[in-house]
Amino acid sequence: MQASPQPLKNERAVALEALSGVTSGGYNNIVLNKVLLSHPHLSRGQRAFVTECTNGALRRLLTLDYIINQVSSTNTRSMERAVLNILRLAVYQLAFMRDEAPHAVVSEAVALAEAESKENTAIKGFVNAVLRNIQRTLPQIFESIEKIKNDSRDAYLEVKYSCRRNVIEILERELGAGETEVFLAHINKHRPSTTICAKDDPQALLEELKKRGTVTPGRFFPRAMNITKMPEMTTLTAFKRGMFHVMDEGAMLAVAAAGLKPGMKVLDLCAAPGGKAFLAAYEMNDEGHIDARDIYLHKVDLIRDGARRLKLSSARAS
Repeated sequence: MQASPQPLKNERAVALEALSGVTSGGYNNIVLNKVLLSHPHLSRGQRAFVTECTNGALRRLLTLDYIINQVSSTNTRSMERAVLNILRLAVYQLAFMRDEAPHAVVSEAVALAEAESKENTAIKGFVNAVLRNIQRTLPQIFESIEKIKNDSRDAYLEVKYSCRRNVIEILERELGAGETEVFLAHINKHRPSTTICAKDDPQALLEELKKRGTVTPGRFFPRAMNITKMPEMTTLTAFKRGMFHVMDEGAMLAVAAAGLKPGMKVLDLCAAPGGKAFLAAYEMNDEGHIDARDIYLHKVDLIRDGARRLKLSSARAS
């Protein structure tokens, strides 16, 4: 007897799948691309919604958990991951995606909770109660965030801008207190584009990608370029041909500062998913030896897969 096909997930259920994958230890761009590819029924607008919800929730994670803890009888640290991520996605929509109708956000979150925990009907009521309370008291919760600075400036920055305290301390040493808040406000306000690193000819790659979406050169490094309004990365011909890999431009500058030359031996520790090792291979004309290491076997496999796609012989994972 043939099994009945599984019902297609809507965009909020797909966003939950993606966020759960990342918060379980997956790499954001890898998990998100894989999830989107596994749900080809989604329209372009629905895929954009999934991307915004997933990336937005990750970007605002500490703020979202603070908001939830203001009304929840169960602390976020004690919640089941699925329930917590349902709440995070819904709160992100309520607080930061103003075009979303609040009643629809709550209703969809409750439906997700029911689907995820059919054996525990109390979860559905819990999610509904928490979100209704947040919807009603959100202005007061944001006011309470501003008051945190009276007791601890670093705690205030951590909650308002969703930035870990140790990172804030580093920024304050480098930039000073005032500039640190300006910097954090800027990166919260401006959504980052996807940055990729060209393997060989950046201009040729630029022209190739312009056929599929919006692409602009990077600001600091000649191999860097920013892409937006583009189909899923792994569907691009340029990706399949190994013409680029995804990598932040700041990380590219770290490799550039090493002054690598063909024939050198390079050790890259905590290398997964392999971006710096791949760029090192580009800079060395794939001549030399790059030992890209990681302590987790599944991450070593990611490096190997990337090096194989990019046709690099000098970058070896272990």
